[in-house]
Amino acid sequence: MTSLQLSAEEEAVEMFLDAAARGDVRRVSELLRGAPSLINRSGRSGWTALMLAARNGHYEAAEALLSHGCDRLSVNGSSQSALDVARFWGHRHIAALLAGAEGVPPTSDLHPRENYFSRETLDRLSAKRTDAVWLEERRSQPDSVYLLFSDLSPMVSPAQEDGGGAKQVETKLCRLGYEAVKDLLQKPATVLIFLGVERRKQPSSSPSSSSSSPAWFAINTEEDAGELLKRFGQKKCCFTKTANRDLLKLSEDEAGEEQADRSFATSLRCD
Repeated sequence: MTSLQLSAEEEAVEMFLDAAARGDVRRVSELLRGAPSLINRSGRSGWTALMLAARNGHYEAAEALLSHGCDRLSVNGSSQSALDVARFWGHRHIAALLAGAEGVPPTSDLHPRENYFSRETLDRLSAKRTDAVWLEERRSQPDSVYLLFSDLSPMVSPAQEDGGGAKQVETKLCRLGYEAVKDLLQKPATVLIFLGVERRKQPSSSPSSSSSSPAWFAINTEEDAGELLKRFGQKKCCFTKTANRDLLKLSEDEAGEEQADRSFATSLRCD
C-alpha cells in the first residue's frame, strides 16, 4: 500500500470518527455505505466511533452504529468499553442502550458506577486566584485541603472490601492538611494550584460566606511516589498507575473534585 493510499484511508477513518463524535447520524451512515469496514476502526487514541458517540451523549448515533453491527465489546487503551465510557460520563440513556445490547439487564449496576465528571463540587472563586494575600492566608488554614500529585498521578485510596467482605468501598482522593505538605510547598520544583472552596449546602447571599469556606489546593511534585507515601504514612493510599481505569470507581462527588484536578493537570501540561 502506498503512502498516498494510507493517507486517504486514515482521512476516511478520521472523518468517520469525527461524524460519530458530533452525532451526525446521516454522515455516519453515508460513510458506512461507501466503506463498511470503517465500522470498528479506531483513531490514534484507540477509541472507536461507538465510544465517541457514547462519550458525547449521542444516543441516535450509538443506536445507528449498533444497527450496522459494530463491535460493542472492544476496549480502548484504558480498557474501557463503550458501556464503560457512557457510565463514566453519566449518560444513563446510552448506558442502558449498550447494557441491553450486551445482554446485561438495563437496571444492573448502572447507577452505582456512574460518575459525573462535569459536576463541580467546588466554587472556583476565579477572582481570588490573583489575590496573593488571600491565597497565602488560606494555604495555612487548618481546614484547607491538599490533593497530592506525583508526576500528575493523583494519590488515592483504592476501592477495598468492607469488614463483611461483600461491599466495595469506593475509591477516594486522599486529602492532606497544611502541616503535612508545608515542607513540599517550600521546594522550588513544587507546583501549587488553587482549585476553589467548598460549596455550602445552604446558599448564602453574602460574598464573604464562600471565601471563608475550606479552600482546596492541588500540589504536583516530582519526588519519588514511594517516598511520599512513606513520608505521609498513607498505608492505604497509592498513586494511580492506570488513571482512567482507576478513576472510574470514584463516587459522584469525588468525580466532581477530580474534574477540578483535571483542569489543574491541564494547566501543568500547558506550562
